[in-house]
Amino acid sequence: MMNFFRIPILLIFCLLFHKVSISQELSITFSDIGKSFKYKLPPNKHSDSTFIAKTLYEFLLPLYSKGYLSASIDSFCFDSTLVRAYGIMGLQYRWVRFKTDSISQFWFNNFGMKIPRNENKIINPRRFARLTNTIIKRFEDSGYPFAKVELDSVKISRNEVSAILRLDKDPKILIDTLYLKGNFKVNHRHIMALLSLKKGEPYSESKIRLIDQKLKQQPYLSIIKPAEVEFLSNTARLYCYLNNKIASRFSGLAGFYYDKKDGEIKLNGNLNLLLVNAMKNGEKINFLWNAPGKGIQNLNVETDWPYIFASQMGVTGSFSLYKHDSTYITINPKLSISFFSQNRDRFLLNLDYKSTSFSSITLAQESQYSNTSALLYGIGYEFNSLNGLVLPTQGLYLKSSLNTGIRKLNQSNKFNSNLIEGEILVKGFVPLHENRLILALISNSKIKGVYNSTANTKLYENEMYRIGGMETIRGFNQEEILSQAYSIASAEIHLRISEGSGFYLFADKGFVKGYESGKNNDAWPLGLGIGLNLVTKSGLFNLSYALGEGFGQSISLRDAKVHFGISTVF
Repeated sequence: MMNFFRIPILLIFCLLFHKVSISQELSITFSDIGKSFKYKLPPNKHSDSTFIAKTLYEFLLPLYSKGYLSASIDSFCFDSTLVRAYGIMGLQYRWVRFKTDSISQFWFNNFGMKIPRNENKIINPRRFARLTNTIIKRFEDSGYPFAKVELDSVKISRNEVSAILRLDKDPKILIDTLYLKGNFKVNHRHIMALLSLKKGEPYSESKIRLIDQKLKQQPYLSIIKPAEVEFLSNTARLYCYLNNKIASRFSGLAGFYYDKKDGEIKLNGNLNLLLVNAMKNGEKINFLWNAPGKGIQNLNVETDWPYIFASQMGVTGSFSLYKHDSTYITINPKLSISFFSQNRDRFLLNLDYKSTSFSSITLAQESQYSNTSALLYGIGYEFNSLNGLVLPTQGLYLKSSLNTGIRKLNQSNKFNSNLIEGEILVKGFVPLHENRLILALISNSKIKGVYNSTANTKLYENEMYRIGGMETIRGFNQEEILSQAYSIASAEIHLRISEGSGFYLFADKGFVKGYESGKNNDAWPLGLGIGLNLVTKSGLFNLSYALGEGFGQSISLRDAKVHFGISTVF
């Protein structure tokens, strides 16, 4: 074995226990080539002897990468302004022969791996390490968790090296059985599909390493201790230690707002029932009823069934019924087929039907409303690494979709047009100080447009987005802003006093392509406020106070929006 880096024990002792007082420059001299290299030490660090040792070692790393494998620093001395180190650079080593044995080459070819020829090339330890790591990872994920790569028949003549790369893969291991320990109740095939595992398939180290990460993301279970693997002669048994976790919840939210037309304080609110894993298949069923006021009601039913038939596919569906007093009704059923990957994300194929119809209206309103229907199809993508469903403290959530189709005016087929709709939602949570101080960044954007090459087209009011309030931009009345496109960025700072309880400050800023009184009204609204989360015996209590600026509204205590709600799990 060659010594790649030789520092005497006395030198290490001196570096660890002695501080260089005010040295400013580092000089390294290699006696075998008669050259010196000088470096300026960073301020406030050169007096740290540990930093000196690290600097000397880091200087040698690029030399190793250039083939100077025997480069070393043997001694050093210093005075008040200069640190002097002495060593040898040694020879630059090259490969004269680098090949694999016939058996190893057979397996490399079998796995489609091409081993580079390194004859007459400088030896680079980092490049060699990357090569061996790539080989080992490939075999570990193909049923050979104990695969090893080593150099055999190594011969060194001055600066010329020859060696044979040999693979020792050991027996092939197959996945046998997954054992669930604890009181967690779920369809066993669902967990296997969640972990992307099948009985009898080759062992994959990458999949095994993701087991605990994937399980931690599921809101309906808790991990007692990390998963374990038991290797038998040619099989591997998996053990997961899980308990049931209450995840279904019921919540209600009420808000007070000032109605400028009536000059009165009015009430709005919503009710939300979320059922999680009720049928032991990891499914979610969500019922949401929303009454933002002014005779408006909105009912949403959503369901998400992952890993149907123990496959890597799932089905999501929703139905929305929106009633705007006696003016119009909109229905919107959706269906998506999802395809899961191994990296906590999924791709979706979407089918989206929209239909809106108005009742008897005046002639003046005919330009604002219309009976329309549209059948859209498109794609979507979701990624979720959040560590909690209700109050996450770390992770990223991404949801996006792009759908297009034909929009029909039901009064006449002559004015059919193309409708395109896009959405992107990003949520990120970063713990600034343990889990006490959390930064949340949110970006929410949607766009909807119609186009027809032969006729003028437009979106009617009963086709537009309705934004404002707790779910979009706070400080404004619930769903009072009409828009065909918007992009809202939010920042929140959460101070957690205890688990689930604490204060938070928030700011929402967005661009809204608005529509008001039959005219476009683009604006840059702002929402500011403060909130409180408090864990009680009855559940999680939430209170928020928000002020908004934009669309004729200024920052004013009279226009403040107050929301309070409670959420309980069962």
